[in-house]
Amino acid sequence: MDGVYTTDPRVVESARRLSKITFEEMLEMASLGSKVLQIRSVEFAGKYNVPLRVLSTFEDGPGTLITTEELDSMEQPVISGIAFNRDEAKLTLLGVPDVPGVAAKILAPVGAKNIEVDMIVQNVGADQTTDFTFTVHRNDVEAAYEVLEGVSKELGAREVRKDSKICKVSVVGVGMRSHAGVASQMFETLAAEGINIQMISTSEIKISVVVDEKYLELAVRALHQAFDLALEDANAAGGFQGIPFEAVARNDLGLWGASSNELVALYEQDVWATVGSLDGANSHIMVRLALKLDMPIVNTATTDPTLTETAVPWIVRCIADDRQISYALALHMYRDRGVRRVGGRGVHDRHVELE
Repeated sequence: MDGVYTTDPRVVESARRLSKITFEEMLEMASLGSKVLQIRSVEFAGKYNVPLRVLSTFEDGPGTLITTEELDSMEQPVISGIAFNRDEAKLTLLGVPDVPGVAAKILAPVGAKNIEVDMIVQNVGADQTTDFTFTVHRNDVEAAYEVLEGVSKELGAREVRKDSKICKVSVVGVGMRSHAGVASQMFETLAAEGINIQMISTSEIKISVVVDEKYLELAVRALHQAFDLALEDANAAGGFQGIPFEAVARNDLGLWGASSNELVALYEQDVWATVGSLDGANSHIMVRLALKLDMPIVNTATTDPTLTETAVPWIVRCIADDRQISYALALHMYRDRGVRRVGGRGVHDRHVELE
C-alpha cells in the first residue's frame, strides 16, 4: 500500500488515497479492520505527537500523513474512511431475567476465558426478561458458545444462539463531531440497498453496524458513494480532460451576501464549478458575481425568479419557480394544444400573454 485509503481498494475500485488523516481516525480504522498500520504504532505516535507518513516500499509518492487534528486542515471531511471486519460472530442469550447484574454474570465467564467482546446490545421485554447479544472474533465463537450454555442454565435463559455469518461495517471521521445526520444518512443508504442492520455501535467519530456477511461489499460500496468518497470514480475515468476532480465544501450560512463571499473564496481555490443550494435572498447577488467569475453553477434548491430572468448560460437550476412553470405550461398550451392566446396570473399580479 502507498498510503491509507478511504476503504479497501479490493472491494471498492474507486477507493482513493487520503493525503491526511488524524491519529484518532487512524486508530478507529485500524481497530475496526483496516490493516494498514498496527494499532500500537499509531498509539505511540499519537501519544508523543509524532507525525507519521505511510509510504510504499516499492514506489515513490506522497503517501498519507497521520497527524493531530489541530495540525490538520480546518475543513475536515465528515467521513474520512469506511472500515469493515469479516471476522465477526454474534451470540445471543434469549429470555434472560431482566435484573441488575445480569450483564456481568454473562460477560464475566466469557472474559475469564480471555475472549474479547466487541459490540453489545441488550433489549428489554415486556415479560421482565431480556435478550442479550454481543459479538466476538469468529475464532472464539465456539468457546464463547460453550460458556454461554453453562451461563444459560444458571440464569434460566430460554435459548442460546450463535451466528458466524455476519460482518461489521463502520464509517469513521472526526467531522462527525460538528455534523449532524451522519447516522441517518448511513441507515438510509443501507435501507435503500435492502440491507438489514442487526446491531449498532457508536462513538464520537465512528458508527458501526453489524449486517449479514453476504451484504458486506454492497454495503461498503453504497456507503463509499453516499458519503462522497467515490470522487475518484470520475477521476478513474480520466477526470476533466485529464485533470483530477477535487471536492471543496463550504457553507454560506444563509447570510445576506454570504454566497458571494463563498463564491469568491471558491474561485480563489481554483474551483471551476459549484453544486449547491443558495438562498433566495442571496441568489441575485450570486448571479451578478457568476457573470464576472464565469463559473458554472448547479443550484439545487432556490426558487428565486432572478435566475429565470437573467438566463445565465452556465447556471443550471434543478427546481423551477412559479413563473418558470407557468411559462412552460403556457408554451405547451400554445404550441402543442393549438390555443392561440394564453394568459396567466401569479401571486404578484404579473400578466403573461403569448400570441
